[in-house]
Amino acid sequence: MYDKRWIEIKTDWFYHKSESRAQFCIEKQSSEHGASWVFRVRVDKKAFLPPSSMSSNTYYEGLWEYDVAEWFIADPSTGKYIELNLAPTGAWWMMVFNSLRQRAEQSMPDLNRINTGGVLEDDSWSAFLEIPVAVLQEVLGSLALKHNVCFILGHRPREYLSWTRLDSKHPDFHRPNDFLFMLQ
Repeated sequence: MYDKRWIEIKTDWFYHKSESRAQFCIEKQSSEHGASWVFRVRVDKKAFLPPSSMSSNTYYEGLWEYDVAEWFIADPSTGKYIELNLAPTGAWWMMVFNSLRQRAEQSMPDLNRINTGGVLEDDSWSAFLEIPVAVLQEVLGSLALKHNVCFILGHRPREYLSWTRLDSKHPDFHRPNDFLFMLQ
């Protein structure tokens, strides 16, 4: 049965039919620890993994060199945005940007508040990343946020997918003005 919460990205950066079936879901959840956003992805293609195959909750910069789902979250009132990378194994990375590609390392939250996991199958993978709403508000300052989800998949050739249409002839996911508001 089709689940309306899942969004499939059907074309690549160049508007060709995607070779992979890449889907994502972003949901708000509540628990005794407060509200969180949960980012879930699933890809029907064998995962292209880094040689050391980082596991869940491993923080690692450079995941974009391998299969990765990227979740961008922007505050249009300040121009700040976050890039979250999620690998098939559940390894992850996060960076806060004050403006376009300008890292704001002093704004990094307590990374122990973020939880991830991943499941590898022979010909598919799925992963999740959970981030408290309080972390987003602490880092970005607002909760009127715009989002985009991207995937980088495969080895040679690489496949670049984006949920929103980004105004660039070549893959460039750092385009917060093109991101979309999501229902909360």
